[in-house]
Amino acid sequence: MIDNKLSKKIFIVIGIVTALLPFIIFIAVYIANIKQIPIYEKKDVLAYYGSTIGACFTGFITAGGLYFTLYQNAEALKAQWRNEKKNREEDKINAVMPVLKVKRVKKEDGLDMNLKANCEFTPGVKQPDDHIKLYIKNIGIGPAINIKIKLGDYYANNSTNLINTFDLGVDEKVVIDIRTAFSSIEQEIDEKKQIIMILEFEDVYFKRIYRYYINIIKVDLINSYNTFENKKKETIKVI
Repeated sequence: MIDNKLSKKIFIVIGIVTALLPFIIFIAVYIANIKQIPIYEKKDVLAYYGSTIGACFTGFITAGGLYFTLYQNAEALKAQWRNEKKNREEDKINAVMPVLKVKRVKKEDGLDMNLKANCEFTPGVKQPDDHIKLYIKNIGIGPAINIKIKLGDYYANNSTNLINTFDLGVDEKVVIDIRTAFSSIEQEIDEKKQIIMILEFEDVYFKRIYRYYINIIKVDLINSYNTFENKKKETIKVI
């Protein structure tokens, strides 16, 4: 939109100049002919001012219309450029979007990482002995950066008792064993014992944060959480 204050100032200046222009022209002509002062008849003066003021106002209207047209065209081009830049940015981010797949661990998958949630690696202190095993693979088209795992209210920690983060390139996978205490993180939903897990990670440009909410369900006949149900996904734009 056009700045109202700026437009008002411009039109005041143009209006003043338009109003004074006939007098300026008259004075200039008078000075130029100072040695031969003409005698003007009333009708000649009126005709002069009428034609001059009419020409000035016509020019003023034309200039104003041209100004508005050029300004609106410039604003339209700016808006188009901003939209194209935004679309290019979105395309660039979407071209490297990571997608994580979580599934049950099989014996042949091996083990890559041991973590703990809601307990610390403290020598001599008895630790909970419940385990959740995860097979995570990046099936997207870009690397997943700073992956964090949260079980209930607790992040998975490493051997230094800090929140563990790791990266996964395209088609890379990791098998993780998380030691925890089921009793501190499980809850009953729809008559089934479940643990809410959140996977949080970023793209390679650090422009998006992705959060996957996954329910890990305990099967009645097996004392283990190994059924994974995707609940929802969030994508958060980083400003």
